[in-house]
Amino acid sequence: MKFITKIKTSEMILIISILYSFIMGIGLFGFGTDYHTSYYKPNYNPSEWSKDFLGWKISTFTIFNYNIGVYLTSFILAFSTGKLIFFFLNLNRVSSIFIFFVIYLIEIFTWPIFQSTSNAMRQGLTMSFFNLSICALMKNENRKSIIYIILAFFSHTSGPFVFFIYCLSRLYNLFLIKKNFLFLWVISLFIFSILFFYLSNGNYEKNRIIGYDFGLAFLLINIFMVFFLSYNIKYITNNIFYLISFFVSFISPSLFFLDMFWQYERINMIFLITHILVFGSLYKKKQTIFIWFIGFLFLLFLTYETGMYASFK
Repeated sequence: MKFITKIKTSEMILIISILYSFIMGIGLFGFGTDYHTSYYKPNYNPSEWSKDFLGWKISTFTIFNYNIGVYLTSFILAFSTGKLIFFFLNLNRVSSIFIFFVIYLIEIFTWPIFQSTSNAMRQGLTMSFFNLSICALMKNENRKSIIYIILAFFSHTSGPFVFFIYCLSRLYNLFLIKKNFLFLWVISLFIFSILFFYLSNGNYEKNRIIGYDFGLAFLLINIFMVFFLSYNIKYITNNIFYLISFFVSFISPSLFFLDMFWQYERINMIFLITHILVFGSLYKKKQTIFIWFIGFLFLLFLTYETGMYASFK
């Protein structure tokens, strides 16, 4: 039986991230629609410094007329994914390096990661920095966690929402340690209501997703996760990832009910992998591994079936 060590895992994550970066950077699968529209432009940055300027800087970074942005973004995506998987495997005391490798390999070719390499690049960066922030936080690396969450804030327009979820989860984890089902729901419902009425009074674009609309599927996932985590309330305050999954699932549907389907899909795409890992982690070891394999294989199948690979040209 082979076991994961910190050295072996770090080396594997680094090597896979470099290889993945190279494969996506040279366009072996092609490039996404957003790349051909905007990201191919050298050092392109149409945003104000206070918005998602960092995401544009990284994703369109160019040296001597050669786009390095896809390489950088792909590396960050793969690296953060490896760290996230390693965290959850350790959490569930799964020490097989083979299981780590297989799950890691499957996950980096699923929709949330693959699409973010040259399509939803800024969104992928926010997702990556957020995951790195929470992983650092769980290791008590508070300064590193704060740096990562600031990077997430300035990488995409979803950054402020992600930052808010981070702060909310940390505050609850630090001060409201009672494992109280009712109190958690009251806080979430209060924030849901404020966000709903705030956005309903603004001039925000209401739209539908072009192509496949995953809004209803995400809504069902959110509802399921809210009740599932409520049932497992005693575990929520033990791991900030559980709190994050709960708050996102409870609060983000406010966007769905305001017909902000594009924004709702983007937010849930960021947290989809977290939901799968959180759901599986609350079972026994063998069941956990089975759930993760099934969940990510199904996500891989959907990535292929919905034509996401074919959309890269």
